[in-house]
This record gives sequence, C-alpha cells and structure tokens, in this order.
Amino acid sequence: TWFRDGNMEKYKDPSYGLLISIGKEKGDKLLDNLNRTHVDTYKEFMELKQWLISAKGTEHHIEIIGLDTCDELFPIFEAEVIRKYNVEEKPSKLCTSIKAAYGGYNRGVEETANMVKNYMADLDKAGFTLWAIAHTKYKNIKQKGDMTDGYMQLTSNLPANYEAILGDIFDMTLTGIIDREFDEEEIDIGNGKKNTKRYTTAAFRSLYFR
Repeated sequence: TWFRDGNMEKYKDPSYGLLISIGKEKGDKLLDNLNRTHVDTYKEFMELKQWLISAKGTEHHIEIIGLDTCDELFPIFEAEVIRKYNVEEKPSKLCTSIKAAYGGYNRGVEETANMVKNYMADLDKAGFTLWAIAHTKYKNIKQKGDMTDGYMQLTSNLPANYEAILGDIFDMTLTGIIDREFDEEEIDIGNGKKNTKRYTTAAFRSLYFR
C-alpha cells in the first residue's frame, strides 16, 4: 500500500511504478491503481531486468520498482548459486545447502549477497528507483565482547549478511511499527474478585529510520 501510495503521490499514474511480487508473496491483488507482476525463478528475474532496462522509454515509462518481499527474493538467488556451484565446480557430491556451496565458510551466502547487490545495481544504473519490502521480527542483539544477554531489537527477519547489503544498497532503511494506545477496565469475576482487562483504543502506523 505504501509503495502504491508513494507512486501515485509522485506520478499520479500507476504505470510509472511496478510492484514485483516474488515467490509465495501474493498479497497485492485487492489494491487499485497498482501496476504489478510476479516472478518465481531466477530466470524470470533476469528476463524481467533485461526487459525493464532495454524497453525503458519505448515499451514502458516505469520509474519506481518495488520488490515484495526480500524474504522470498534471497532463496531464489540462493537456489541459483547452488545450481551454478554444482555445474561449474562439479563437486563429488552435489551441494543442496547454501551454507555448503563453494566450500562452506559462508561463501555461498556471500555469493548470493553479491548477486543480489549486482542485480539491484544494474537497475539503479539504468535510472530506476528501488524499493524493497521485508517482514520484521524481534532479534536478540549482542555486541562483540558484551558480557550481558544483549537486548531485543525489532528489525527485518533476514540473516545479518543479507540485511547488511540492503543497508549498503538503499538510501534509507525504515522499520514499520504499529504503536497502540491501551485503556484498562476492571471486570467483576464474582466472589468479590476483579480482573483487569486491557484493550486498544487507537493504533498508529509509524516508520522509524534504522
């Protein structure tokens, strides 16, 4: 919704934006004024990028591209890294895990991160503005050398390597939060006892800079 609203605010025309729903992410069908497409595979990603760049200004005038969501994007690129490794390196035993690709030690993850970074860099160089959407979760953050149990932080649900490259690529990283206001009410539960019930009276959607 935010992607759609941002595009309409700037261009007043849905055809200037393109929301790419990825993999199992398909929650945009009820939105009006939204130009959309869907990709499931790495091959489709590459074909779409080629068309976006080569047909810019002739077959389309798309300016803003939204990737929905990164949770679905990275596994598709991981699958391509594993495929490439099995074809190019010809290991004695076929690799099935991104952590085992290219000899392990996180090299498969690093290759995936670089491929995603290069993909987005190509679109950026072609003049597109990129948005990427990810889901959130609470993570326990513990700094190096910290002797405490650390602290909880609401951030993306992506692994640290992938979250870090998105911080490199994008001008802004924002975390969406729903802030709620509560009220309390004493409920008589019998035998002279009361129970306190909390219920929401208002909710505010906010975006915080990382």
